[in-house]
Amino acid sequence: MTKRERERETKTFRPYLYLSTLALATWMVGTPPVHAAAVTHTSSVEQASAVLQGQQQQKQVIKGTVRNEKGEPLIGVSIMIKSLKKGVTTDLDGNFSIPTDNLQFPEILQFFYVGYKSREVRVTKPGTLDITLAEDVSELNEVVVTGFIAKQKNSYTGSQATVKREELLSVGTKNVFESIAAFVPGMEIVQNNNMGSDPNTRPDINIRGRASFEGSANMPVFVVDGGIVDVDYVYDMDMNDIETVTVLKDAAASALYGAKASAGVIVITTRSLQGGKLRFNYSGTVRLSTPDLSDYDLLDARQKLEYERLAGLYTSTSNDLLDQYRLDQLYAERQALVAGGLDTDWMSKPLRNGVSQNHNLSMEGGDEYARYSVGVRYGNEEGVVKDSGRERLTLNFKLSYNLDQRFYISNSTTINNVKNEESPFGSFSQYVNLNPYDDPYNADGTLKPELSYQQINPLYEGSIGSFSKREQFYVMNNTDLRVWIKPELRLDAMFSFTKHKDDGRSFTSPLSKDELKKAAALRGKMDEDNSKSMDYSGKLMLSYNKYVYKKLYLSAMGGANVDASDSDDATYSTTGYFSDKLAHPAFASRYVDGAPTGSDGIERSVGFFVNANTMWDEKYFLDVIYRYEGSSKFGKNKRFAPFWSVGGGWNIHKESFMKGVPVELLKLRASVGYTGNVSFSPYQAMTTYQYKGEYDYYKGIGSVPITIGNPDLTWQRTLTTNVGVDLTMFKGRWDLSLDYYIKNTDQLLLDVTKAPSIGVATARENVGSLENKGLEFQTRVIPIRTKDWYWGLSLNFSHNTNKIKKISNALQALNEKNAAATKDEDGNPILAPLPLYEEGQSLTVLKVVPSAGIDPSALEEDLGDDPVKAATYGMRNLAYIAFHLDEWVSGEDNSKRKAKLYEEIAYQGFNYISHVMMNVGGMYLYATSESSGKPRFRVVPKEKQRESVQWLLHQARTFSDLEQPELEQKLYLTGRIYRLVQQQVAHQTMRRINQVALTYYADSTSYHPAEYLEDLYQDVFGPTLRGDTLSETDKDLQLLFADMLLSTVHSIRTSPGALSLHDDEPAFEAFLQRHSDHLCSLTPERESAHLSLIHRNFGNGYGELRDIWPQSIDLSSRYRFQYTQKVRTLVDNALKQGPAQDRAYYTYLSRLIERAMEGKK
Repeated sequence: MTKRERERETKTFRPYLYLSTLALATWMVGTPPVHAAAVTHTSSVEQASAVLQGQQQQKQVIKGTVRNEKGEPLIGVSIMIKSLKKGVTTDLDGNFSIPTDNLQFPEILQFFYVGYKSREVRVTKPGTLDITLAEDVSELNEVVVTGFIAKQKNSYTGSQATVKREELLSVGTKNVFESIAAFVPGMEIVQNNNMGSDPNTRPDINIRGRASFEGSANMPVFVVDGGIVDVDYVYDMDMNDIETVTVLKDAAASALYGAKASAGVIVITTRSLQGGKLRFNYSGTVRLSTPDLSDYDLLDARQKLEYERLAGLYTSTSNDLLDQYRLDQLYAERQALVAGGLDTDWMSKPLRNGVSQNHNLSMEGGDEYARYSVGVRYGNEEGVVKDSGRERLTLNFKLSYNLDQRFYISNSTTINNVKNEESPFGSFSQYVNLNPYDDPYNADGTLKPELSYQQINPLYEGSIGSFSKREQFYVMNNTDLRVWIKPELRLDAMFSFTKHKDDGRSFTSPLSKDELKKAAALRGKMDEDNSKSMDYSGKLMLSYNKYVYKKLYLSAMGGANVDASDSDDATYSTTGYFSDKLAHPAFASRYVDGAPTGSDGIERSVGFFVNANTMWDEKYFLDVIYRYEGSSKFGKNKRFAPFWSVGGGWNIHKESFMKGVPVELLKLRASVGYTGNVSFSPYQAMTTYQYKGEYDYYKGIGSVPITIGNPDLTWQRTLTTNVGVDLTMFKGRWDLSLDYYIKNTDQLLLDVTKAPSIGVATARENVGSLENKGLEFQTRVIPIRTKDWYWGLSLNFSHNTNKIKKISNALQALNEKNAAATKDEDGNPILAPLPLYEEGQSLTVLKVVPSAGIDPSALEEDLGDDPVKAATYGMRNLAYIAFHLDEWVSGEDNSKRKAKLYEEIAYQGFNYISHVMMNVGGMYLYATSESSGKPRFRVVPKEKQRESVQWLLHQARTFSDLEQPELEQKLYLTGRIYRLVQQQVAHQTMRRINQVALTYYADSTSYHPAEYLEDLYQDVFGPTLRGDTLSETDKDLQLLFADMLLSTVHSIRTSPGALSLHDDEPAFEAFLQRHSDHLCSLTPERESAHLSLIHRNFGNGYGELRDIWPQSIDLSSRYRFQYTQKVRTLVDNALKQGPAQDRAYYTYLSRLIERAMEGKK
């Protein structure tokens, strides 16, 4: 007989996190299962449908099946008998059975299951129940997997993002990284586009920006089922085996990993074992990859040839007729080929359609206690670049044994073999730079080794037997043990080891274009490297989870972990191969570097950690983590370091004022904490040596230092502050997450330049610092969610600002090297700019040259009648030549020629300066007759004169920057010619006032002497006016300016009836009137005595200069007098308020002015 009863559905909070969905159908004697015992709910019962079907004739039981809304049985559902505080769990088929011996009807049964709404059913008689549990949207995804401990989401203070297997597969099946990036804001996957779609090229992965200068240190930690693995292991994982991927971003999320976590943590949980009858499973995918060149818009052959013609590539830059004839012939040949239809599509040449396939076969089964799984996976991925590929073969075995809430042990073993092959056709970027009017083939159909402009034909290089292959072998074993001492107290132990072997071999054919230039015995090259490593990791921790008060829940955990790693690698290079068919070291004639090289590494680390999480009334929560960790990688004085985090939050949706609002989750959270970085090679803090065969002493072979030890070398640290909000509404159909963070990384490990006497060029120290700050936003909308259909839309946004706060001097030296570099280490031209690291800028900032609308690549430009523009271009060229002179003119035999060229650069620079000097107080002279009525001269315009003064003052400060001290020392040059030129520029620029006065007398609209002096004053005494500390160049320029002024002062003081310099300006005007013959005019009789003041070379800066000896009227004395008083006042103020280190200099300058006032030299 069927009887309908009412049933109460209550939303439950399950704080205990170690939930086993593989629980067995067995009695829980004494205390109920933990995930049931910790439940808080109301005690009233609302009767609902519980179907009683028949009765037991002999032994009375209550039995039944628990299913979800789709009718699927639920395994491990906890069923509590409310009156007895005892319970059972459903078996593999969702069935349960409860004896009625000790029951008193009516009885209340409580049903609990993760992610489903709890139910209470009132039962009045033994019989059969058919129970359906509904999904609880508010409880879905309630657990955050951290790799150490699973945490309740509604009390979790960290910033994280969790992606399920179904979401990963919805993006694609290529690899985990391609899929996860679509769901995680702040996670950047940077592909190496130069290599095209190479299946063996790993992307750079950054979480919330780069926190270190070294690329490997920016890679997050990868954790698979509690064990740390490398990026290659994750890259080769099958997404069908993954249950969830959780990205931990801030300190509260990742501080348990301490020294490994500053770049973030990616935790991957694989699918749990499913028991039942023996089952065989197969899944397979076939993927077609096609190259997409739609973003490329390159010139075709006809356009490229015309572009080169317009750029002047076929016009001789000399007057050599033979050279022009050769260029004409070359252009005609290429034009004929293009007219004949030649238009090579280079980008398509190395490409193909890549077919990739993955096959997975597994068998699994087990009973209510023991379960097992054995699987094999084969994958073969073809790259779209010809002959590139990656082949994988993976075997895995998993075994688990479980006594629900009492004992659990599991072991998993993965064996992985990966073979990859790089394309011999080179990188895709090579083909983008080739000319479409080049034919890769000769007339007989063979490939050309060389193309136009001596470019290598990559198609030829790919056909002569060169290769690059690598094989990797992994064995990874994880053992996980859990023992429940009490329902609320659990002991966890984990041990894992990973054995890794990596062998690579690359061969350059002796038929390669570059190899054919060498002697026969040195052609061809093979590089081989072999490495192996063994990693061990052990972890032991004790966790406690219980309500310690009616509304106060406590989750605490503490433990320790030990990690060890041993690595060994060997590398050698051989050369002297006589055939591309015999690519084996046995056929080489010698080693490239004389002998093989190698290294080994031993790393040890230990960590102790505690974590406490408390929640009050499901509303307010606090999370504290402390970890103390030590590593052998750092100095003996700083081997251990603390890491910590503190986070808190508020579940606003649990407040009474939120009742009736369709919000399932509204949580505010904030956290702050320190994490570290240990992703560096060992032995950095130790002094290491290498033997040198040439140091063969009587008692043994000598050695030289490789690195200098630093006992105080310590951890890189990252202080992360995070504020966030999480919102879920409309029964889970809309959710969003918003985070703002600041990451400050200090004590960065950088190379610091050391004195050569130490024996090494650089040593590691903690000197750098970086800052990242940004905003992350993620939202999801589910318009359709039914039993058969699910449609979701997601959007994420992130913005990160990266800033360098401090760099080392060695990095500054690298900046200078990169700025001047034109070729890479292999001698190839550098097409993309090398990185330049500057304080206050980003690690990834792009350095570009601003353009004012003029094509900087133009070979010719009309400079007009403008010495400043011509000299500016000329000085740039001289700087470029000076910086590369030692590189371009090499060898001891060229020392004299190099020294001569080095001096000629200085002389040519002075010529440019002389042309600009003519602008200051200059005139343009015209060859016209008096009867023509046209002007005989024109004064250089005022603005052009002012521009010239500013340009000359710049050269007076910077011309000596062209000096190459190392080159001068090598060439034994001691004259310091560049500094002498700089001093001469400064001297002449200060002495143009007479010429300026002359031109102003000729044209009152031109440069005024007072304006000239003011421009000099503002530039030369600018540092003093600003209160800056003076450089030596600043002092030299100020003394020259003062000397120019004081020469007039001395002349006045030695004249008849000289006045006091402290008189006012009207008195000075009267003085000039009385002594105008002496000061203001030059008679023929006195001309010879003042030639140095009035000698003038007129001209327009080009051609033969014409000497003119005019009689002039010098009106500049008045202005010199005025600026002498102005400088004197400024110097007096600087003595009182200027920088202390410049007081002695200002005292000297003040006394110099006073002596001039007294008529003393």
